Amino acid sequence: MFLRLKVSIFSLVHWYDDSRILHKEATSLAKKGFDVSLYAVSNFKKATKNGVTLYGIKKTFGLRRLISGYLLYRKVLKSNADVFHFHDPELLLFGLLLKLKTKKPVIYDVHEDLPKQIFTKSWVPSLLKKPLSFIVDKIEKRLAKFLNYIIAATEHIALNFRFCKKVVVVKNYPLKNPFLKIDEFTDEDILKRSNKIVYVGGVSYLRGFKEMLEIIDVLPSSCKAQLHIIGPLQDVTLNENQMKKLKEKNIFIYGKIPFIQVQKLLLTCKIGLVLLHPTENYKDSLPIKMFEYMAAALPIIASDFPLWRKIICDANCGFVVEPKNIKEICAKIYTLLTDEKLYLAMCKNSLSAFLNKYNWQTQEEELLNLYYNLV
Repeated sequence: MFLRLKVSIFSLVHWYDDSRILHKEATSLAKKGFDVSLYAVSNFKKATKNGVTLYGIKKTFGLRRLISGYLLYRKVLKSNADVFHFHDPELLLFGLLLKLKTKKPVIYDVHEDLPKQIFTKSWVPSLLKKPLSFIVDKIEKRLAKFLNYIIAATEHIALNFRFCKKVVVVKNYPLKNPFLKIDEFTDEDILKRSNKIVYVGGVSYLRGFKEMLEIIDVLPSSCKAQLHIIGPLQDVTLNENQMKKLKEKNIFIYGKIPFIQVQKLLLTCKIGLVLLHPTENYKDSLPIKMFEYMAAALPIIASDFPLWRKIICDANCGFVVEPKNIKEICAKIYTLLTDEKLYLAMCKNSLSAFLNKYNWQTQEEELLNLYYNLV
């Protein structure tokens, strides 16, 4: 690259070590010679990781977020970057201000279908969800069309921005698990895993929290199964006494833990769960947890949505189920825990699907091509 572009990536709500923002996009750009700074939520003021300069901001909520957004805008403006790349709909107005003020390219990275996401928010009164979704949809699209590029995490999200001139799909597939030595990985390594069933992601009732807890009660005690739930608690509240009782039942709630720890933990588990309820926002999503399970050579038990069914059945790497049918879920888990031949085959198929199709390297090129077009 003859011109080393200075890139400012920023987010009000994501932590600095977000896998898509830092470990994939920012790191990929830095490795190709871009001068990358990342402004995101953290407990430090400044640090460096993977060749990316990190600037920490405080997590805020409610109306304070508007003030924080303005302060973040001022910081990013002073960076004198050549490209501005932001990740939150809350920052759309500030992204537009950056473009008007600097005349430089601004990129909006869309992780979720925001209008549909409104319907999953428990704090929004039911009667207000439809009109609020409509208003949010109009505001997001009208502001976004003035920006230089839209990066969409799925084809479905990209369709929402088809009126924009430049939309690029960069799917959120995972990086290779650094702790999985593929050349040294044997059948014995797979089969010696203990009967840990794992879920990674936001923990909420719409994401199957209640159903996952019931699994341990229904599975035969002879399975000696454990349930490990990793991720931030959203509409779920647990006190110390409740956590203790769950642990006594072999249910372990971790909360949010560092990305590297998640990768290590997955290699000790046996089955990955994605039991999201059939809301409009989830049915067309591509949850990264599904592909992280593949990267750890785990078979998957997922909700029976058409898109997910095609992915899992085409790869023959797990089962799709009705996400609220505990007996069906437990029957599939029991099959995987007791049929070694089937389990081993699905583990290998899962890893093969990741290596050949569902990995970050297949998406990195799309991101880099976008940036090269800006040079």
